[in-house]
Amino acid sequence: MKYIGAFFLKFLITLFTLWIVLGFIYGNLFSSIFLLSVIIATITYIGDLFTLPRLSSQAAIISDFILYWIVLWLASITIINEVYSITIATLISAISLSLSEIYFHHYMLDDVIRQKKMGEIAYFPTHRFQTETSEEITPSENDDDSNKE
Repeated sequence: MKYIGAFFLKFLITLFTLWIVLGFIYGNLFSSIFLLSVIIATITYIGDLFTLPRLSSQAAIISDFILYWIVLWLASITIINEVYSITIATLISAISLSLSEIYFHHYMLDDVIRQKKMGEIAYFPTHRFQTETSEEITPSENDDDSNKE
């Protein structure tokens, strides 16, 4: 369930960012932006699932930026059918989405990916327990007499 929630969050971030850049600034249709957001969020989310546990967050952000720019540019040419201003628009979108990836990667590492691994380890993996031992204390004869009265 956490994977679906993380994908939905990534989709909303992508849709909001592309709607501002491609919709308000460049005047594209919301249906084109929605389809573009579904494609981009799916591809980059699958990329995050494979690259984020293996790479550092900075390397994953750089690879996401390159992936965003290439996929946005190719998909925008086919979906939006604009070539003259789409290069700058995809560059602005890729930079904006890469900046949002900083926070999304922290969320993925802390709540989604690490949560899966927590079930594989013991509940107290780093604590060492030690028992205290001492000699047995036997009741003295004086203590028994005081109890009889």
